[in-house]
Amino acid sequence: MAHQTGIGSESECNFIGFITASKNDDLYFQYSAYNFALRYALNNLETLQEGSSKPFMNKINKGVLKNFEENKIFWKEYQTPINTFFEYFYDNFLKVNQQKDGMEGYSKFIGLVIGYEKANELRIISK
Repeated sequence: MAHQTGIGSESECNFIGFITASKNDDLYFQYSAYNFALRYALNNLETLQEGSSKPFMNKINKGVLKNFEENKIFWKEYQTPINTFFEYFYDNFLKVNQQKDGMEGYSKFIGLVIGYEKANELRIISK
């Protein structure tokens, strides 16, 4: 929906989706927003250095970790050899359309979320 309002950046669209869902009155939307952001944050840590997300895993509720595993199993059922081709194709499609980070841009919204959360934390402290 963010793309339909004229926002082209994948990271900005993911950020808008996160903010919208996290501010929703429905707790399921809020959970989904933070679950989505947490999975991306942990994956970003692993991309930077394998094993770097492990110290955080024991701090995550066991039910959330179970939900991560259920999600992984769900999507694994739909993986086919054509997915690799599609990811390559879509990555290049994004780059040709001025999204220089390609599919990597999807995960860059975590920096926006961290900045947003820090700014809100500072507003609360200064009140």
